Amino acid sequence: MTLHVFAKGTATRIITKHTSRDKETGRRETEYNDSDREFVDWIEYKLTPANDESICIALWRCDGMGRDSSWDNPLFSAHNDSGFFSDGPVTCQTKEGWDPLLGLLLAHLCTTEYR
Repeated sequence: MTLHVFAKGTATRIITKHTSRDKETGRRETEYNDSDREFVDWIEYKLTPANDESICIALWRCDGMGRDSSWDNPLFSAHNDSGFFSDGPVTCQTKEGWDPLLGLLLAHLCTTEYR
């Protein structure tokens, strides 16, 4: 199986320029500082068979940047009270009719690696 992950959001970069003169040589020195920020609207997950990506086994979405994050799909339900980018504890429950190991593996990927 293949898990496709797509994120929707905005990224910003602010570049500040600081120019100063070296007291000894009198040469101008310029320093640039970058400040990057990301705003995630949502992340979409799509599970397909490895040999045919036109068939969708399951499709779900997680809203981003909120105080609390939850994933609910046909394979598992997971919830993180600490927030989207937090490493706080995640509760997970696999659903009937699916391989529980597949549900736990996907829950782990969604709540730790692809968030």
